[in-house]
Amino acid sequence: MSDRDALMLTLIRGLEGAATALDVVDDATRQQIGGLLSPKGRRLLAALTAPAPPPPTEAPEPAVEEPPEKKPAVFGVPAAAFVVTSFDDLPEDALGAIASFSDIKTLTCVATCRALRDAAAKLSPRLEHSLVLKKFPLLGTVVKSPEGAPAPGELFSTYTRYFPEGPRRRPARPEPTTALDAYTLSLELELWKRTPAPAQKGRRRRAPTPQKTEIKSIWVGAGTCIDSGPNSGAYEFAIPAGVYDKAMGFEHREWRLTAKVMASRRVDGRLQFAKLFKGGIMDVMDDGTIMFDWENVPHSRKNKGLDWQRRTYLDSEMYVDPQLHLFWSAESSHFSRPKSKVEARFVFSTEYDDNNMTLSDACMCLEHYVEWSE
Repeated sequence: MSDRDALMLTLIRGLEGAATALDVVDDATRQQIGGLLSPKGRRLLAALTAPAPPPPTEAPEPAVEEPPEKKPAVFGVPAAAFVVTSFDDLPEDALGAIASFSDIKTLTCVATCRALRDAAAKLSPRLEHSLVLKKFPLLGTVVKSPEGAPAPGELFSTYTRYFPEGPRRRPARPEPTTALDAYTLSLELELWKRTPAPAQKGRRRRAPTPQKTEIKSIWVGAGTCIDSGPNSGAYEFAIPAGVYDKAMGFEHREWRLTAKVMASRRVDGRLQFAKLFKGGIMDVMDDGTIMFDWENVPHSRKNKGLDWQRRTYLDSEMYVDPQLHLFWSAESSHFSRPKSKVEARFVFSTEYDDNNMTLSDACMCLEHYVEWSE
């Protein structure tokens, strides 16, 4: 016998037993049995005991609506209390209790039922606020009630952004909004020397007169952004012939060479400037290439957080300083008036090494790290 046949046999036997019982019990017992049955059971019982319909040829008389059957009490509670035809029959607090069982992620599903949706709207934002605190208990220490607190949706989005669920992920690396060639880097090469203070005459000692500094600017020009791929950010300055020989000739006569680099950009039609470098010669290589001092790029003093961080970790061995390294190389000495060029590279300098900045890092340094004029 299949499962379907067994089920049918069980139903038939149950119906036969119910029909036999209806014939031997009185009306009071029938009403008591009907009160204990489920709604489906009562509908089935009514269908089995309903009288046969009249012949179709005769016009049916209008049915007289009989008073509803009075159901007996169950455990002392009237049976009518258990009959709810729709959610509209429930009081507001009961609807709110049903809605609060849902998680905050599934609260929107309540809108599929008009009654629950209306109840949630009446309880909002108290209901939404309580669901947010239930989801994120840490917020309950500061926003115990909806009064004066941010909107529940704002609280939810803020918390999930700061404390995302799931495995820990490294935050996305910030990206610049402006390309490197949007900035103009200008270079000035100058020679300077100090004038000795005049000799003091007489016995009376006076404070020494400050030394005067003689300065000669030998070249000023703008650089060109080098297209060397995403792993390098650099500029190149083409120096006219003869400038290199002039600088090296004065270098041997108590003159000193200094390089200055300034960045400029336009923001909303306004021209802004930023200092990137000022330094002298650190070394001259065997091939005549001049390497200037390794000076840190001046950072924005208006950024209090950045200034605090730099001062806190000033003596740390794991510092990373943004710098601009300048190299001035000339053509072979076989040329009578050799041409030369200065290359400016954005680098990260540490105690033990320095690494070229990527193109993105160089853009971030110019956009957010340096101090721009108003």
